[in-house]
Amino acid sequence: MKSLIPGVLVPFFVFAGLAAAQATSNQVGSANPVATTPQTPAIYEYPVRYQGRDGTLSIGEMEISFLATNAPKQSMAWNYNTIKKFETNKNEIRLVMHGGDVLVFKVTGNQFPTDEVSNSVAQRIAAAPKPPTQP
Repeated sequence: MKSLIPGVLVPFFVFAGLAAAQATSNQVGSANPVATTPQTPAIYEYPVRYQGRDGTLSIGEMEISFLATNAPKQSMAWNYNTIKKFETNKNEIRLVMHGGDVLVFKVTGNQFPTDEVSNSVAQRIAAAPKPPTQP
């Protein structure tokens, strides 16, 4: 019976983390009336630290997401239409949002985003529908 518990709990926590990331993505969409997308497989991944939490920053076809390693409820996702600019500087990745927020991720591994990654993300941001402007 003890061996059954990890087999049941691990998938539960993974699902809970994905659900939390989608819920956060939906919260972003509800704050701005912009459609959200389902989570997609990552094209690029980087181990990062965000607001004191270690995790993985995943860059996918439809969104960028942060999956917190030990706190799935702190995981988040952003559609490209909510991002104004993607910036990299040595061991840092910055997401500048349309609302003015700047999210800073410190890359903790030894692999850093290349110009190819930055250009790919910039193209996705440019192609994404823009949020409506508020009066």
